[in-house]
Amino acid sequence: MTAFAPTAVHARVRASRIAIASDDALAIGALTALFAALLALTWGTWGDVGGDTGYDLVAGAHVAHGQLPYIDFVYHYGPLAPFVLGFAALVGGSSLAPAIAVGLVLTIAIAALTYALGRMLAGTLGGFLAAAIVVSAALAPTNFSYVLPHTEAATLGLALLLGMLVALNRSSLATAGVCAGLAGLTRPELEGAVLVALAGWLVLRARSGRPLASATARLLAPALLIPAAVYGAFLAVVPAHRLVLENLYPLHGLRSTGDVVMRLQAPLTAASFGSLGLKLVAYAAIVAVLVLLARGLDLSLRPAALVAAGATLGIVAAVARPGSLVQGLQLAYGWIPAGAAIAVVLLLALRRSSDSLLPAALALAALAAVTYAAFYLDAPRAQPAVYAAPLAALFLVRLHLVELPRSRSALALGVVWLAFLAAAGTGLAVRAAQAKPATVSDVRGTLHASARDAAVYREALHWIDAAAPVGRPVFLAPQLTALYALSGRTDPLPQLSLLPGALPTPAAERAAIARLSAADIKLAVTDRRSYAQYGQTFFGGSYDRLVADWIRTHYRHAATLGGLSGPVLDVWVKSPEDRSEEQ
Repeated sequence: MTAFAPTAVHARVRASRIAIASDDALAIGALTALFAALLALTWGTWGDVGGDTGYDLVAGAHVAHGQLPYIDFVYHYGPLAPFVLGFAALVGGSSLAPAIAVGLVLTIAIAALTYALGRMLAGTLGGFLAAAIVVSAALAPTNFSYVLPHTEAATLGLALLLGMLVALNRSSLATAGVCAGLAGLTRPELEGAVLVALAGWLVLRARSGRPLASATARLLAPALLIPAAVYGAFLAVVPAHRLVLENLYPLHGLRSTGDVVMRLQAPLTAASFGSLGLKLVAYAAIVAVLVLLARGLDLSLRPAALVAAGATLGIVAAVARPGSLVQGLQLAYGWIPAGAAIAVVLLLALRRSSDSLLPAALALAALAAVTYAAFYLDAPRAQPAVYAAPLAALFLVRLHLVELPRSRSALALGVVWLAFLAAAGTGLAVRAAQAKPATVSDVRGTLHASARDAAVYREALHWIDAAAPVGRPVFLAPQLTALYALSGRTDPLPQLSLLPGALPTPAAERAAIARLSAADIKLAVTDRRSYAQYGQTFFGGSYDRLVADWIRTHYRHAATLGGLSGPVLDVWVKSPEDRSEEQ
């Protein structure tokens, strides 16, 4: 009989592998279907024509034409995003299509890496539910979508952070180090999350008694040398003051507006911490209700049926009561910054975390800390916290599918709840996309907006097309970079946008005026939008007064586009008297 034992064992192993592969195939197939459906329903609606959507598109166009960040134009993030978008433009042309292709590749990579990590933390079902939550946030038609984000530096950094976490769990230390090093070329908060996660992994390794010196070298060598080499190359041609204090850490601009922006996301006040605590208590109440329900129910663990039930509830809520759902989702996600911090403390104290659990929790805690007062993922009120969605989703699936369940019914309710969150986000994303039925098109591509907003931006593009040929400069201020990207016209200033703080001193404004005068632009379009989030009013009101006065003096006001309920743009054309004077 012993002769047949190995055969029986091998048969069971093969059967187990086949079952796992079958579960993976089902989960990946369902995710692919969800992604394809939501992609079709939100196509072209990503981004915000009047917001930051064109910022990185303009930066990539500069790189495609041989210019470099920090040297030829001002850029406030690491150089990886403009390099990637510039290369895409060289290969695919100067339209929006290459940038959208890059965004879709990054979105798919982020969803796939979330699935891989979720599978490690909570099984195949956990990976599916985490990735489903991420897909609903990634394809939402907001300024923080993953396809056309307000900056590709965020999605690149997020993909690299997730790649590093997967590599750490598989002990691919060199790969993890390279991912960490490249993340250092994106955004500082993502690089901070990477370094915190690496520190946590090294703590785990030290506790386990495994060799530390070689592992540290393999990790930290690329993590530190890659950004050192890249920024060192820039320092060879750019003074340190210009690289750091005018680009990566614009001190004057941050002094004038940065504190206001930070106070919106992380005010560090007693009231904000109290609000965070209330959200934590509210979510604890939700968990308590789920636990009590589980005790009184006898549910069978049929994942497909449970996911379908939760998804149905989420879609119904998004259709019937979207406003109430938005408010409710603030409670569903708003507590996570506090929950992540508590989880890190418990994991360190209890010494029971795995190679994938503690680093992921540390990365989430680091990212959530800088946006703790506005940690929302829903489409109508999207916040920068959307870039932490994969880690937040992983945290939720681990909590509801592994840590909390003490019975089959508790696990079943956890599946229903997570499916509800994914479907609710999906439903809100579709509703938001339906609110952008009109197109804004020009030679470089098409974006979508509401009918009211699209009419204003289309009229502005008509003026731009009539004033200058493709490739020639026009002046759009303060934040109309998407119109540069759509029209193919160029920016006459090294500052990609003139948000409050971009020209922090009178000397900076006079330098900008000199460049504008030398460029002999024929058209200027200025937006009357107020920027209360920066502690400022409108362009030419509380900031950039010298530039606005110069435009009023040297240009004729040709038209006012829009009305009181939407964007209001002023069109300025070159005065004939000024042209004769310059000649």
